[in-house]
Parts: sequence; structure tokens; C-alpha cells
Amino acid sequence: MNGFHKLLHWGQKQKKRGHSIRTHVCKGVMRLLYQCDISLEAEIDESVYFCHKGFGIVINPAAKIRGGVQKYNIV
Repeated sequence: MNGFHKLLHWGQKQKKRGHSIRTHVCKGVMRLLYQCDISLEAEIDESVYFCHKGFGIVINPAAKIRGGVQKYNIV
């Protein structure tokens, strides 16, 4: 997992915990470094991987993005 994904998921955890200052700092850093506007209120699964580190992505607060990788147990 690269720095973008760590920052995104850390920001989502801070948003859920109610830390507004940390949330705004995280959002500002993502806008400055990665030129993206991803709402931390959006439900983004931790298995989702943005291969271009989120450059130029805009995600609505009502969005729900689930992981596409399924794990199978072969017996």
C-alpha cells in the first residue's frame, strides 16, 4: 500500500472518530499532493487500490466503492 492509500484510509478513520482538524489536514494534503477531491465520508473499502495514486479523482460523499477482489478457498 502506498502513501496515498495510507493517507486516505487514515483520514477516513479520523473522520469516523470525529477528529475534524485531522480530517481537514488530511483532505488538504490529498488535494495538494495528489490533486484529487475524495470525500472522506464516502465508503471506500480498504481493498480498493487506485493504481494512479488518486490523481484527478473526484468522489462524492454518497459514493460506496467496494473491493472487486474475491478470495476463494480451494479444498
